[in-house]
Amino acid sequence: GAIPVPDRATNVLERILAERRLQTGKRTLIGHSLGGLVIKQLLQTSESTALQREDAASFIRRVRRVAFLATPHSGADLPIWGDRLRILFRPSAATACLTRNDPNLRALNRWYRNWATTHQVSHLILTERRSTKFGMLVRQDSSDPGLVSEPIPN
Repeated sequence: GAIPVPDRATNVLERILAERRLQTGKRTLIGHSLGGLVIKQLLQTSESTALQREDAASFIRRVRRVAFLATPHSGADLPIWGDRLRILFRPSAATACLTRNDPNLRALNRWYRNWATTHQVSHLILTERRSTKFGMLVRQDSSDPGLVSEPIPN
């Protein structure tokens, strides 16, 4: 089965902290769709872990840029379709949290905006502009985390 976002973020953090090549230098994190939510949860988990572990404190201090590609910061409509089609598909733990306007996603996004602003993290935020045959999976309003995106260089 799929792993819930907080557990996935904890697993990713442990792998990052164990990787010798990632123990120094500035870091840019890039996440597509659910991966963007995992990044935000990863950083929140890192911040709380940093109180007990210097390796987590070092990692979180070195994150300078984050790119979000079609990330459903306030949820997506796809889980609603999953609820409607429950006979054909069983929603996973990972997609169950993606319901539009989920209060946990809103709280995570508020935390992230404050953290990113305080730590002067720069962003690249890319949104979907065209619908697929299933419709637009992540609407533009949900793709906007409420942060300024850096211009893309020519």
